[in-house]
Amino acid sequence: MGLIDERLAAILVCADCHGDLEELTDESVLRCVKCGLRFGVADGIPNMIVADATRAAG
Repeated sequence: MGLIDERLAAILVCADCHGDLEELTDESVLRCVKCGLRFGVADGIPNMIVADATRAAG
């Protein structure tokens, strides 16, 4: 089972660059495959606020 509902995952994109997102279940984040922003997920609810997102090192 993923971090978020499959129907939501199918329509969500990065709030910054509109790139596709991938789930990193071990870290409870959605990561943009285009720009690398990482959006936290708590209790199945993604926080898609760009100001709260982090960028992966490297």
